[in-house]
Amino acid sequence: MRKRKIGIDVDGVIRPIHPRLVEVYLKYNPEHKVVPIKQWHTYDVSPYFPIGKEIYKFWFEDNADEIYLPVKPSPGAIEFIELLRQNNEVVIVTKQPNKYTEELTEEWLIINKIQNNGVLHAQNKGIFEGDIILDDSTKNLEDVLQAKSAIPICFNQPWNQDWQGLRIYNYKQFLI
Repeated sequence: MRKRKIGIDVDGVIRPIHPRLVEVYLKYNPEHKVVPIKQWHTYDVSPYFPIGKEIYKFWFEDNADEIYLPVKPSPGAIEFIELLRQNNEVVIVTKQPNKYTEELTEEWLIINKIQNNGVLHAQNKGIFEGDIILDDSTKNLEDVLQAKSAIPICFNQPWNQDWQGLRIYNYKQFLI
């Protein structure tokens, strides 16, 4: 029996990066107000921070290691990946903004002992060729849908409520 090839996104699916971003931001800017994550309705986080688009430099350049590495995997994420790997090939499919954050993501996977059958860094996740891909970004899911390279499944987050396709709310639903 052929194993299914399943792509799993990192940020927003198995690594809760957004709460860590807010935590580090407020550490350096305690006087600022950040919109609570549950009110974020777009994948672009800049409207939720007083510094606007400068949040990306803060996140991906100036404080990347402090944001990326200490984050613990989402509750149940490691067990989820382990269960998937019993009968499937699991590829980590991540879209990072630069080489440094790609390296930090790979280091994070190692630190947290997240076993996988490979890591694909893709600016367009439509290049992933497999059976299923689980992601939290509407744009990434649309790229996969357009490429017809896998079945895109949305991992529910406040910022992806515009996705009209398949959606899950927890890891257990994906395993069924």
